[in-house]
Parts: sequence; structure tokens; C-alpha cells
Amino acid sequence: MKPKSSAKVVRPRPVQWLARLPGLKKPVLGVYDTWLRFSYRRLWNWNNREAVRAFAERPPTLCPVQQRLLADLREKGFAYVSFANLFGDGQLWRNLDGLVQEWLATEAVREAERHYREIGYKDAHFKEYLVRWYGREVDGKLIPWDSPWLQLALHPKVLDLANSYFGMYTRMYHVDVWDTIALKHDGPLIGGQKWHRDPADIKLLKCFLYFTDVDEGSGAMQYVPYSRPGEKYGNLWPQDAPFDGARPPGKEFPLVVPPCEWVTASFPKGTLILADTAAFHRGGRAETRNRVLATWAYSSPASRWPRAFRVDPATLPADLPEPIRWALSLQRDKTLRRTAA
Repeated sequence: MKPKSSAKVVRPRPVQWLARLPGLKKPVLGVYDTWLRFSYRRLWNWNNREAVRAFAERPPTLCPVQQRLLADLREKGFAYVSFANLFGDGQLWRNLDGLVQEWLATEAVREAERHYREIGYKDAHFKEYLVRWYGREVDGKLIPWDSPWLQLALHPKVLDLANSYFGMYTRMYHVDVWDTIALKHDGPLIGGQKWHRDPADIKLLKCFLYFTDVDEGSGAMQYVPYSRPGEKYGNLWPQDAPFDGARPPGKEFPLVVPPCEWVTASFPKGTLILADTAAFHRGGRAETRNRVLATWAYSSPASRWPRAFRVDPATLPADLPEPIRWALSLQRDKTLRRTAA
């Protein structure tokens, strides 16, 4: 049975207009989505050719730490480093950590934690265990250019690394701070707690910066190296790109991919995790203490997945560097602007 398409995928305006006509929605979307499934992987390189060309003309020079991370990402899709070793900026870390601690102390965050622990978990079915700085991913929240989290994700230390991993200028599609609420209960695993591949693109890079010590008791992510397309486990439960990721059966997964092949991201506060989440991964359930992290993600410019945030255009400088213009899709506003699916 062909999986249902996701309402998140951005379709061209002519397709949206035709689908609004009486009786045409199902056949128009059916034909377009079938074609897009067929062509997406086949045309991926072609659709990203300008981003590849632009990057090749001005490739960044990576420092030794970035080079090590890039080698790990290319080999197994997973890498980690301390914030201090990569950024070498103690003041930046103190500023970010201070902002997080202030946010965690707000009544809004404390009330959200209380609600989930008391009754919210009983009806949870996706990611209700998260308190988010910017809100749900589908909100497309408007944020200013000087957002510290946007600036972190666009910092050359990580953006140059992301672009080098893709071999092209990338598109940033997500940024937030998450407080994973710790609670021990007998309910089923939900949302990102299940093994899955992310749906946004056939090649991805997600970053997670820890603001607490993280171990299995606080929901450390687990990751399967060599599970990207074409690798050892790459053909198991493939994505339905660009519409959906993949969610293998929970009981069957450890029989096919043994736990000895999994990596658990248990690291101290101040660690930055980088992972290609087109591979298999899952976030653990926090039971003993909260997991607090900043997270952001990059895809190729060809991705049809909508951006989870919008930058206030009134706050943008006029002379942004080319990598940032590509990351914010300013190079291709007409073709990549966010539209209703």
C-alpha cells in the first residue's frame, strides 16, 4: 500500500490551485505526489547543482577540529565535540548557558513541566514531553536576525562544516531549544522515542548542543552508524522521501540491527552532537532528570520540507555572506518560500 503523503511537503502553487477545484484535489495531488516520489531522488543532484557549484567556487578552510568532525561524519554519519574545543569562546558559552537557565526558571516552562507530569503524559502521542523555546515545529515562528540560536546555527564553525559534509551550500530548516521532561511511567514510546529516519531530505545534518549532562536516564539519543542509504543498514526500512521518514517495527528492529551496533550519545554538558538523521536514530525517554539542549538542522536546498521558522526580513542585514544567504534561502526566495501544503 502506498503511504499517505505528508501535508508538510511544500507543493508548487499551480498544484495547490488545481487541487482547490471541486473534485480535483485527490487526483491532482495523487498524480503530483506519485511523480515527486519517483523523481525526487533521481533529480536530487540536478536540483542541487547551483548550490554545489557555488560552494565549489568558494570552499571554506576547515580547522583541524572541523576536519576531524567531517571525517567522522563522512565515515559513519555521527560525530561529537566539546563546545570549547570547536568554538574556543568561553564567553559565548556562558551567554548561551545563562539564557537557557533563565528560560528554564520561567513560570511558563515550569507550568508546562507540571502539566505534563500530572496529566499531560496520559494523552501524549507525539512529542508532548518537550518544552520548546520557539514552539511546535509546524508553527513557522517569526524570529529576529539577532536570535542567539539562529546566530549559533549560522556560525562558520558549524555552517562551514555542514556545507562541507553536503559538498554544497545547505538550507537550514529548524532551530530551537528543547527541555525534555523527565518522568517514569508505563506508557508506550511516542514520537522521536521510536526508531526512525527523518523525512526532510535524503541527506541531513542535525546538531544537538547539551546544556545538561545527558545519559540513558535523561533520554540520550541512540544512533545506528552505517545506516544511511547505500551503507550496511541503509536499505532497511527506507525513507519515503520527500514525504515521510521511516519507522521500523519496534520489536523487529533489534533483531535486524543488533544493539551492539548502536551508539548512545551519553555526554557531559557542553557537548555538541552532529548526526545525519536520514540514518536510524531515536531519542531515549527521560526518566531520572531532564535533558536540555539546543538543536538545529540542515538539508539540501532541494528539500521540499518547509522551514520550521521564519526570519523577520526587517531585521536582516543587507550584506549577508553567501553561505548564510543560502542557509536562509535568500538566494532562491521565489522557489523555496514557505507555502501552505
